[in-house]
Amino acid sequence: MNLNLHIDLFLKKRLLVFMGSLFLFTSILSLFSCVSTKSTTSEAEDLFSEQTYIPETFVWTEFEDFPCISFYDFVSENNDFPVKYHLIKIDLKNSNLKLVSYPQNYSEKHGTKPKSLSDFAQEQNCVVAINTNPFSRTIFSQKIKGLFAPEGKILSAPEERYASLVFLKASESYLKATIIPSQNEFSAIKDAKAAFGGFFSVLQDKTPLNFAIKSYDRRSAAGVSEDGSILYLLLVEENPGLSYQQCAKLFLNLNCESALEFDGGSSAELYLNGKTFPQKFYKVPQATGFGFAKR
Repeated sequence: MNLNLHIDLFLKKRLLVFMGSLFLFTSILSLFSCVSTKSTTSEAEDLFSEQTYIPETFVWTEFEDFPCISFYDFVSENNDFPVKYHLIKIDLKNSNLKLVSYPQNYSEKHGTKPKSLSDFAQEQNCVVAINTNPFSRTIFSQKIKGLFAPEGKILSAPEERYASLVFLKASESYLKATIIPSQNEFSAIKDAKAAFGGFFSVLQDKTPLNFAIKSYDRRSAAGVSEDGSILYLLLVEENPGLSYQQCAKLFLNLNCESALEFDGGSSAELYLNGKTFPQKFYKVPQATGFGFAKR
């Protein structure tokens, strides 16, 4: 074998090893990357009636030791559209509720160290918690996208096109919630105790909004009652998931005034009383989240 042929074979082997390592690295990275994975698109959403994913009645189960929080689980019996989701109903008028969030400190220059939702919830003794903002990833940190204002102080700048869930002081002992369709509106709000950004508003003034693309995916979302006293949290599991429009109709059937989507896809997570949904064999690093614990 001449020298040139030997070198050529050596280089080809090295290239194959490099490509294999690159594929393995990107596959692992995709498990822990932010922002919603690509969803399955469909132009046939109308084939699935609201009865496919919205029950005739929502039968809530209260926590015995914390009755201001109740939950409802839905599993579709339609094999053509096997929807599964989890709903949390929170009565914000209860003075025993304590709103907690992470991170409490954040630098837009350096980002934040990622933390799993379950780790945060267990550290703060949360009954319920959910992920919020989308984010971008660097090697050692995550950069929050959009408005993030724990304790009412802006740590991450608003993005005009995205919506936000805002908690307001309703009295000395409890909060109320509202949803602003543009995060730029936050600066004009008085008595804001906290604000958590997401993606888009899907329900405004009890009117579902239209989106150019109808797609199914895992969802993390929130809806608010007309008087702001009831907060609903939604986690839709994949296979195939729900569209923005379907989430809006679901919140409308809960008699919500407004609703928004948080970071969905692979980032969508809900923590409830010691369990994380969807159940996984690994922890998902999140940039932001909030939850409720007992005072």
